[in-house]
Amino acid sequence: VVDRDGSGTVTMDEAKRIAFDHYGFDEKILAPFFAQADENEDGQLDPIEFAGFRTLIRSKAVKNALDIMQEIDSDGDGYINNSEAVAMARRQDDMDPKETFNLFAIADQDKSGKLDKVELADFLRLVRLSAIKFATDHFKEFDMNKDKTITIDELEELIELKYKVERSMTRQFFKKVDVDNSGDLAPGELVDFRHEIRRFVTERNSHRPYDSNKSNDQDKTHGGSTEEEVIER
Repeated sequence: VVDRDGSGTVTMDEAKRIAFDHYGFDEKILAPFFAQADENEDGQLDPIEFAGFRTLIRSKAVKNALDIMQEIDSDGDGYINNSEAVAMARRQDDMDPKETFNLFAIADQDKSGKLDKVELADFLRLVRLSAIKFATDHFKEFDMNKDKTITIDELEELIELKYKVERSMTRQFFKKVDVDNSGDLAPGELVDFRHEIRRFVTERNSHRPYDSNKSNDQDKTHGGSTEEEVIER
């Protein structure tokens, strides 16, 4: 449900929520699209304007997918096969291959066994939504003081012990993914935080310089229930 208040229109806040959860787009990316779609400049989107807005963010998602394809297309054929998709989902989200295959099959609309850039955009969206659901289901395992929020204090010690990441770096990642500057992480932000940590540790362990500008969407088994397992997923 996009129109959460039942007004018949979509506000910027409602648009932000759906675009962030589905595609990881923050307000900086979203604002120009919203403004472009809001033809009468009333600060909200009617159904026709929202259709245009969806087309714009969809186009952005496909462009991002093309960039990601260039990184994960190991055989260079211009498509993503199931093994390439499994490798990406395992690296980013430690996703179980069976679940990856199921999402792959949904995204593979022409049933060719490979994903083009449009289908890859759908696959990435499905993987992100699955990761957010997992984070939501295990939210309480990060919420150590049971106040229904996840703050930097609750993550610093865990990340330091598990990954030997300095607390200053953890704070840097936390600030980067806290897109609404609330001081706590919603499930979608927690997914992005996890991507930042996993990518940093992978690049550190392989002695590659960490690239803080790389998209979160380029990094994602459901299973464990301890805090460490949830971070690893």
